[in-house]
Amino acid sequence: MSEIDFVRLDEGWRERFEALDAWTWPSSFSIEQRTRLPFSVDWQHTIGLADGDRLAAKAAFYPFPELAIPGGRIRANGLTSVSVHPNYRRQGLLRRMIGRYLEAGVTRGDGLSMLFAQDYEIYGRFGFGHASDSYNLRIPHGTRLIAPDGYSADDFSIDFDYADPGRDAPFIHQIQQAQTRPGTPVRELPGFQQHALTSEFAPGQPLRILRVARGDEPAGYALFTRPHISDRAGIAPVTDWNALDAGAQYALWQAMADVDLVRIVEAQRVPVDSPLVFMLPDPRAATPGVQDDLFARILDLPVCLASRRYEADLDLVLQIDDPLLPINHGLWRMVISGGRAEVNRAAAGAAADVSLSISQLSAAYLGRPVLAGMARADQIVEHVAGSADLLHRAMSWPVQPAATWVF
Repeated sequence: MSEIDFVRLDEGWRERFEALDAWTWPSSFSIEQRTRLPFSVDWQHTIGLADGDRLAAKAAFYPFPELAIPGGRIRANGLTSVSVHPNYRRQGLLRRMIGRYLEAGVTRGDGLSMLFAQDYEIYGRFGFGHASDSYNLRIPHGTRLIAPDGYSADDFSIDFDYADPGRDAPFIHQIQQAQTRPGTPVRELPGFQQHALTSEFAPGQPLRILRVARGDEPAGYALFTRPHISDRAGIAPVTDWNALDAGAQYALWQAMADVDLVRIVEAQRVPVDSPLVFMLPDPRAATPGVQDDLFARILDLPVCLASRRYEADLDLVLQIDDPLLPINHGLWRMVISGGRAEVNRAAAGAAADVSLSISQLSAAYLGRPVLAGMARADQIVEHVAGSADLLHRAMSWPVQPAATWVF
């Protein structure tokens, strides 16, 4: 049996990279067509394991240098394109790749990692926690949304068009940079921006964009496709979107609900506390379905906890279990005052107030209110009664985390 080793991937591996990607993420694109699309990552952000000239497993990540977190920003990255060839399953390749990836993130100075999980159970073993939820909403054509108080259509301009990478990437980038919802990243790499705005090859439907502006300033966008004329369901999926405030959201979604020859606008990955949810005159008509959204993984515990803001003061000793990154493992004293935290190794002889895994702490990091429920399910060990509730209150956040597009 040949040895499977890490290899440095570059453009010479592109066709093999795309071929392996197609095993895990099938699409209507042929391998040749995939290689003609803009490459969305930098080769320096890829990881590969090869059996000779054959790519056995690979992964990639996107840099998010200023990811929004509760009350602040942090250097982070997004794991993507994780694939293991079926011939090499059950050989520990995924564990080797993720281990290399986590160590590389720490070396780069990233505090947090995020991903979207195709399989819910896989990534918990690597310290990732379910960090946000979102809705899929099916908005019937002609729905009259409830406008925000003081809304004026004269404040906004609406522009439908076919998506154009050169024109639309800067518009979208400006909106993503301005938003502050925890967990919503920014596409920084040019290839990433262009790939997101590239339509499928014919006969696929061309990608369309709705741009919303307030004066000369970008305020919202939606990327969507129209249903084919033979599609009786008439569903137009909105797969990538953002809007900076309630007025921009209303302008965006009301315009989408009024598009002719569309029976249903499918608003994907809507944050559970999005203004859109409260603008629906009949939420039942949108048949809301909740889905898990982001998974997060703390890479540098003291940096992560000190970078965000908190809703309550506390002084606790946390026992953190993190077998993959020993720099996070062990006892930490966390002192929060005035919304800011100081986090240091606990003094010798200190006793833990609460014990939890890095996955559980990561699930709460972006503000998802889950720690109290975990404690009541006996998944978190309280050594001092009430300590989990106190940590829960401190780490919860008024704006729920979410990402309105998938990386």
